Amino acid sequence: MKIKCCNIRPTILVPLILFVLSLAITLGFHGKGYDDAYITYRCAHNFAEGNGLIYNTGGNTSATTTPLLTIILGILGKITSPNWIPAWGGIISGLSLFALTLLIWMHAKREQQQAVAVIAVAWMFANPFLETVWGGESLMALALALGSFYLYFEKRVILAAILCFAAFMTRGEGVIPLIVMITHTLWKEKRIEWKMPVVVALLMVVWFFVARLLGTSFLPNTLTVKMAQMQSGVFGPFVKTTLDWYRAYIIGSPTFSGVQPQPILVVLPVLAGLGAFAWLLKPSERWGWIMLWLVLYVVGYSVLSVPFYAWYAFPIYFAGSLCAGMGHHFVEQSFGKLEPFSIWASNGIKWSYRALLLFALATAVYPIVKYSRAPLPQQQKLYTNAGLWLYNNTKETDTVGFFEIGFLGYYSERYMVDPVGLANSDVVPHMQERDFTWAFRNYKPDYIILSPVRWYDRIGCVQEKEWFKSQYELAASIEEPGYFDSPLSVYKKIR
Repeated sequence: MKIKCCNIRPTILVPLILFVLSLAITLGFHGKGYDDAYITYRCAHNFAEGNGLIYNTGGNTSATTTPLLTIILGILGKITSPNWIPAWGGIISGLSLFALTLLIWMHAKREQQQAVAVIAVAWMFANPFLETVWGGESLMALALALGSFYLYFEKRVILAAILCFAAFMTRGEGVIPLIVMITHTLWKEKRIEWKMPVVVALLMVVWFFVARLLGTSFLPNTLTVKMAQMQSGVFGPFVKTTLDWYRAYIIGSPTFSGVQPQPILVVLPVLAGLGAFAWLLKPSERWGWIMLWLVLYVVGYSVLSVPFYAWYAFPIYFAGSLCAGMGHHFVEQSFGKLEPFSIWASNGIKWSYRALLLFALATAVYPIVKYSRAPLPQQQKLYTNAGLWLYNNTKETDTVGFFEIGFLGYYSERYMVDPVGLANSDVVPHMQERDFTWAFRNYKPDYIILSPVRWYDRIGCVQEKEWFKSQYELAASIEEPGYFDSPLSVYKKIR
């Protein structure tokens, strides 16, 4: 009896491959994250325990940029355990990465440009910046926005509007896709697609009342804080620093001296530039409107004048990956024009290009593999240990001041005094005036944590002030061998 071989269709194989790759990264990144993600985790922890979407128990500030992710994490923490919330954050990032890459493939398939998806998706996995957004809301926000575009182009505008609202609840700029889609309908069909704004408006009204019940604001206060940080003049501007950040990975930068440059990664911006050029030669409606969304995102952040943060810059990398996919499609089509040349010459050019591209992708994959196999990052380990020291050596009613409130605030479970204003809104006007020690002088927290290098000129120098010397004494030093900003000095208020 003959047995027929299983013939797995591409429609099944592609999602399976993307899911396996996303799962591998999720497992490799387990337990790892960046500091600000843990601000959201603490708000979710409080929500899971019935204290509302707040950061400090007894306070009135949420401190999270992403209400939807916070609520989802809080519900998952309530069902399982609040202590599982960081793990759930990583799982949601993994699922978002899977959804985002699958949506890229689905868009490209509709355009009959699978070559675009192959390279765009490859750069999303061979992604040296992935660790800087893991556990946060960036991947989820991009997936929801790109999903709304897919549904819109499929004429399922109600569902597209719901995803737009979900993207808005994940990050405020999630409203931009809605504006782009309404503009597209007006441009293409000379009519207003009224269903979408009505659905989003109704959902926003519902959220307004739900937010009041949860004791939080309709819009996160974080945008005001970030704008104030920029107004202080000590934070890097968004676009300029983002470009400098990307440059650091290719040729190096004194601003990001810890980044090891890899010149081969210049392949990505070169392909992205070719993709933009190819689109101008032969515009694609779908890709054009999606890129308009991302361009407006950059313009919006520039107009709002917010500082650089890695998770703010990540959508620009996403846009570059899409453009690189279009550039690859253009290059592959151009190989067909090499027919007048000898077959040896044309094949040599074609396979040299592909080898160079694969080498660049492999170079970009290496940091992900290295990060996956490495122990906890030194900063995360140091701040976590400091938080656990506070949890074990201080009273529940004690207050703690530190300028990085993510890891330390989550693991200490203490009331945090934040000198840059995320957890204490009254700090904002003083921060605008570059008075970063006002929070410590005003609140006089029971414990103040100071680092030896980072922000010493703005906050660490407080230990030289007479009022500080007379009111605080050194209680502990938290070491992390080999880390440049160690040890953390724990100062205790003299009773």
